[in-house]
Amino acid sequence: MEQGLDKFSPAIRNYVSEALSSDAGPKVLSDLRSEGKKVLIETLPLSRSERWKYTDLRRYFAKPKKLADAPGDIDRKELERFLLEGYARVVFIDGFLSTELSDLENVDWGPLDRKIAGRVADIKTTGLVALNSVLLTDGFALRVTNSHQQQRPIQLIFLTSDKFCGEIHNRITIDIEENSKTTICETHGAIGNGTGLCNYVMEILVGKNALLRYVVHQQAAKKINHIVARAGRIDQDAKFIGFSMLEGGVLSRSETTLALTGVGSEAKLSGIALMRGRQHCDVTTDIMHEVSRCNSEQVFKNVIDGHGRAVFQGRVYVAQDAQVTEAHQLNRNLLLSKNARADSKPELIIHADDVKCSHGATVGDLDEEALFFLRSRGIAENIARGLLIRGFAAEMFEILEDKNVVEYLDDVLEKWLVSSDNDGEVALP
Repeated sequence: MEQGLDKFSPAIRNYVSEALSSDAGPKVLSDLRSEGKKVLIETLPLSRSERWKYTDLRRYFAKPKKLADAPGDIDRKELERFLLEGYARVVFIDGFLSTELSDLENVDWGPLDRKIAGRVADIKTTGLVALNSVLLTDGFALRVTNSHQQQRPIQLIFLTSDKFCGEIHNRITIDIEENSKTTICETHGAIGNGTGLCNYVMEILVGKNALLRYVVHQQAAKKINHIVARAGRIDQDAKFIGFSMLEGGVLSRSETTLALTGVGSEAKLSGIALMRGRQHCDVTTDIMHEVSRCNSEQVFKNVIDGHGRAVFQGRVYVAQDAQVTEAHQLNRNLLLSKNARADSKPELIIHADDVKCSHGATVGDLDEEALFFLRSRGIAENIARGLLIRGFAAEMFEILEDKNVVEYLDDVLEKWLVSSDNDGEVALP
């Protein structure tokens, strides 16, 4: 027996053994695959791990491993509802790049950048980065330069089809070169009712004096386990501004790790998760202030209905030499039912003296006074509740500058408010 496998149950042991014996994926990435196999047993979050204490994947990994072997059929009309006007686009279907559905005009792209792949995302950290390295089936490298030909923002679209049943392990490398500015939107969606695991790794470099606006919308199918690990390095005087809206999947985890490696670098992260039914959503962030005069800010909100559960883990690390640091984080949770649950764990680890750092978390239900005020004006209770929920969530859109993105996400929010799930909850008529 492979050393260390005995700590797993027999079913999970079978999955890990199959993964270790797998030789799927491009041969050019064989060294990355070998590196992943060395640490896979130690990194899989299938036993006690502080980093994964709120999110349990054992039920999934007790099933046999089955990699997606071919993309399903999706036509352009089905794709249209996910598209942002004016954006170049990179489309993956069931884990496979579709050049036919993509629009790559003036996009600098190619196979995975081996100077980045495996160098930014920590393969030794507890999580699914090592598993992604071992089972990686397809990938993509994106490079943004300070060129007038690359002025269009870029949309990365990852869709599962109705025939999807298995696992996706994709990796994207993104290199934002010095003095460049761009917007990248990462869209995860479903056409039909696929089932299985989507495991993505995004490795990002933001060069000196560059600006990257990064927007995420995750709307995975109801029976999908959706895991994304984003790792970035932010250089001198560069900015990373990220926003996410998460609403899909039976279980999802959005993990963002940013290292502020250049003096004057800045990171702003914000987002909203919309959970209902028995959905589970885990937002985990880790911002590392490695040098002086860097700023970071995090604001995340969760709206949880039914038996849904939302998790926020926000960690800020300030190194000893990272003086003149400013870092703030806030998590606010809105519980819409007595069975909804929120777990919040903001954390500061500070080794420097000259810092301004804060963290906070709130959990509550709808403001009864505000609800009473609206009802006293003749507004039905369900409509009043919807208006208050909308106000709580839509406030997060203020950080976004692109009107197309705001309209797209506002439409997503509206559809979530008027929809109902298996528990029969309805926010608006």
